[in-house]
Amino acid sequence: MDVIFKGRHAEITEQFRRRAEAKLSKVEKLDRRVLWADVALSEERNPRQSGRRVRVELMVGMRGRLIRAGAAADECVAAFDCAFAKLEQRLRRLGERRKAARHALIQVGHVPSPRTAVTVDAALVTGAAVTGWDS
Repeated sequence: MDVIFKGRHAEITEQFRRRAEAKLSKVEKLDRRVLWADVALSEERNPRQSGRRVRVELMVGMRGRLIRAGAAADECVAAFDCAFAKLEQRLRRLGERRKAARHALIQVGHVPSPRTAVTVDAALVTGAAVTGWDS
């Protein structure tokens, strides 16, 4: 998985980069289809926004889907941790939806189970008669 770092009005330290890469490596365990991750760090210079001075936006790209999460805090590490928690929750929810949809298709009968495919192949290999077909 490729990790891309972008800094807007902010410097990305090597310590932050290592921490982010270590945490983002856990994303591959949740979904193997993840191709890249984008970490955007921006700093607000307005003194009235001191509680939300640093904003971290995470984007994870996979084939046909883009998942985003963002958070703001006064430190970049705290903002990253909050944004990563949101991203992790969204990836887990996506996986649960995928499992539920697959389970629903199997129950309805749209997707053949592996045992059915094996018995059909065994019947064709042994030359068993197929009912309803005239030879």
